[in-house]
Amino acid sequence: MAPLALDPEERFPLVLRTDLAARGFDPDDPASDEKAAAAGAPHFLCRYMTCREWREYRQAGELDRDSTPPAQVQNDLFYALHLAIVGWQGLTDRDGQPLPSDPARL
Repeated sequence: MAPLALDPEERFPLVLRTDLAARGFDPDDPASDEKAAAAGAPHFLCRYMTCREWREYRQAGELDRDSTPPAQVQNDLFYALHLAIVGWQGLTDRDGQPLPSDPARL
């Protein structure tokens, strides 16, 4: 059996730190995302990134936000998110309506 990170179908939950804390989970505990997702917390479904994807992700985070046009910063950050996020569960819009899991809608 291959390591989880090498399985292209393997997914892991990612819960926002504020959601973890609001639900009584320790944001610094690596196991909290899994526990909070299992308890129904809204979460993103992520896949493990390759080394190349990690480099691209880091490059997007290292943009000089003072000299880079805001639209480019936003586009680069959304591109970086698309490298890992493959869906979500339990997310709602401003009116409390469920958001269909569709990474293209980021």
